Amino acid sequence: MLSIALLLIGLKGLFNLERFADKNNILLLIIVITIIMPMMKWTLDVTRTNYHWLKGDRLKAIDIVDTIISSVSNSKELTINLKLELIDYGRRNNEFKIRVYLPKTLRDYTQKEFYDFENYHITYGNRNKQTVNEQIVIKLDNEDERRKLFDTMWRGKEFKYELYNENEVVKIINHGL
Repeated sequence: MLSIALLLIGLKGLFNLERFADKNNILLLIIVITIIMPMMKWTLDVTRTNYHWLKGDRLKAIDIVDTIISSVSNSKELTINLKLELIDYGRRNNEFKIRVYLPKTLRDYTQKEFYDFENYHITYGNRNKQTVNEQIVIKLDNEDERRKLFDTMWRGKEFKYELYNENEVVKIINHGL
């Protein structure tokens, strides 16, 4: 919401400039949205890639673009599906495993602080995106437990992801809703 407000304030200021006073505001708006804003994003991505390349970062160059958390349950188990979209701003391949730290409400229930996934994942650098799908299965004793667990509203809570290999560990926090 704040970014939209700042964009509108910036566009209003641009429209009020003496240089563009007699120009078509709709054409100016189209140019800003279709040309200038994508160029700004591209410039930031290139700068970030070069920054990580100069620093020699490996796992630190990986970021989570999007996280989708869904769940399926029955009376015996709750399956949490994690879909992570990663982008690697580095210039080399990275091989790593993922550990997820559960929100406190789930930790209290499962008595586990984190889950380690067995699969190794590889990113290919150069701003390539990689989608990772993993599952966490939580055993339930009965239907009442399932209802209590859903009442905790764990989906909107903070999840912490840890990308690690034998040389590096990087934590990324997803603050939820």
